[in-house]
Amino acid sequence: MVCRRQIFYSRETAYSLLVQKPSSAPILNWESIEHTHFKKFKPPCPPKTLEDTTYFYVDTIDKLNNMMDHLKEQQELAVDCERHSYRSYQVFTCLLQISTRSNDYLVDTLVLREELHVLNTVFANLKTLKVFHAGTSDIEWLYNDFGIYIINMFDTFHAAEGLNLTSLSLAYLLKEYCHIVADKQYQLADWRIS
Repeated sequence: MVCRRQIFYSRETAYSLLVQKPSSAPILNWESIEHTHFKKFKPPCPPKTLEDTTYFYVDTIDKLNNMMDHLKEQQELAVDCERHSYRSYQVFTCLLQISTRSNDYLVDTLVLREELHVLNTVFANLKTLKVFHAGTSDIEWLYNDFGIYIINMFDTFHAAEGLNLTSLSLAYLLKEYCHIVADKQYQLADWRIS
């Protein structure tokens, strides 16, 4: 069973809700996927240090294509969006952060707005796990701003909530489990200003 806003649906009904408004993106057929890979347990893999992780700023189509080549090879991705809404009536996603085990990508969505539909190749792929923290808004923003569907996601906020942890914040989870102190000073920044 899948929970969506406290309403429970069968797996088939939940899947049909995900694809009820298909775009030109390649939405995978649920029945064509072997579910055996969901049952395999993998021990936790500690994160690399920030110094050992390669950073890429993606602001051209060539860089976007290079990023896509790398993302297509991954089994899991961490995803986060930054949205401009502070003191503004025009609300839009300004920055997309995507991390793999080896690379961090900062995607300039203001420059590449019309090209980001290519992310559906990975984001709508059931075999690639997308990890969010409190991702409900991110999922809505990605669909509304770029037509991107998210299929097969894990939300660390809801996992922390289900485990009754003392705090549900990303900063707490990063510090407690990854030994990383998060810098949130630009969380409310106006991303339009360079």
